[in-house]
Parts: sequence; structure tokens; C-alpha cells
Amino acid sequence: MKSTICVAMLILALFATNALGAWTLISDFESGNPFSGDPGSIVADPNDAANSMLSFSGDTASLNLSPGQSIADGTTGTLFFQAHIPDHGRDVSLGLSTQGSGTNWGDYLSQIIFINNPTDVRARDGDGSGGGGSPDIISDATAGENYSFWMVADEDSGSYDVYAEGPGLTGQALIADDFGFRASFDPGTINQINLKEGGSGSGNMLFDNLYVDPLGQNLSNPLAPAAVPEPGTFLLALGGLVGLALLWRRRRK
Repeated sequence: MKSTICVAMLILALFATNALGAWTLISDFESGNPFSGDPGSIVADPNDAANSMLSFSGDTASLNLSPGQSIADGTTGTLFFQAHIPDHGRDVSLGLSTQGSGTNWGDYLSQIIFINNPTDVRARDGDGSGGGGSPDIISDATAGENYSFWMVADEDSGSYDVYAEGPGLTGQALIADDFGFRASFDPGTINQINLKEGGSGSGNMLFDNLYVDPLGQNLSNPLAPAAVPEPGTFLLALGGLVGLALLWRRRRK
């Protein structure tokens, strides 16, 4: 009986793991600020005073990812984060880079730009030589709201996609498709998150809930409750447990 219970717990744990994917929490800013440089400060979420967010309004900041959090050479990984859209001027970029490359504009691989025009979200497409520039990926985002972003970076092809969820979007929307990395160098391992303020805004930008899945594209929401398997899945699991229980009894005889 004890073995049957253990098997049941294992199956339920597998369900939970499949529901959440392979997300690793980098920081939710509840116990400090992992960024270095000009890292900003920890403030209360304007929409939830019990929740902490990173308020960034400095020049540059960076966060080094551990080997287990890094996107390896030739592979694809996903960065998830949330951003609060303010109603004041700002020009702040968040993106992926590689350690040792610096935090200048040319060191960005993927780059999302939050700019007061009036509340647009843009993304950099390539180094600019091909004319990609930084087009709007969300026009007139709703000020005062939190948006979720999935940045899927393909190191092998030197490109990335951006998905987002929030007011004005239909579910989880693909808002940047196959954009080129900004940096002209081969990054190898992607293991750094950069923050940088531009010149067209001086207000702060709020970020929260940084997660990474370095093993591939992951469009699940790491903040969502573990999905409950459908009834049919429960029945299959129950049948498996019954079979295991009968097998255990036969072996004991």
C-alpha cells in the first residue's frame, strides 16, 4: 500500500512538472535585487502593494545567469518577465546578451524597448543595416497595467520571437516574429540580462518575475497554477495505479 501511494505521488508530481514546463525562477524581487551596475530599487507593485517589483531608471544594469540558467551555444531558450506600463516618460530596454560583451546597445542580442510614444513597446530587429530598425510591437499599451512577455531566443539562427499577454491583446499574442539579434558578433552562450535607459525618457520602468527555460521554446505561464489534468487523464492514471497495486499484491504472494 505504501508503494502504491508513492507511485501516485510520483505521477502527480509528473503532472505538475509537465504543467509548469522547465521554468527556473531568476528573481521575483521579494528577497533582493540581483542586478549589478546601476540596478535600480525594489518598490511595491502599483496594482498590488503586497508584491515587490524592480524599479529601474538608471543608465545600465546587468544580471549574470548561472550555467544552469544559460541558453547554450546552438540552442533555443525562453525568458519570461512582466512589465508595468507607466503613464510617464521613459525609454528603457530589456534584453539578452552574453557575459563579457558589455551593456552598450551593440551588445544586445534580443531587445524589447519600453518607450513613451505615448505608451508603445518596440523590439529591435537586427543591427539596423538591413533596415529592420525598432518597430512597434504593441502600440498604445494600457498605462497602469502589467503585461507578461515571452522572449524566445534562438542562438543558432541569431533570431528571436516575442509573445505577450495583457490588455488590448487577444490572449497570448505573437508580437515579434523572427527578429534578428542586434549584436553583430556570435554570442555563443546567452547568459546575461541587460537593462539600459535611452535618451528619450527619464522615468522609471517596473519589472517583475524573471524566469528562464534554457531548454527550448516555452510558452506556458510560470505564474499560473498547476494545470489540473482532464478527467480522461485522471482515469488513465487511476487505471495505472490499480494495475500497479494488483502487480504489487501478486508479487507479495
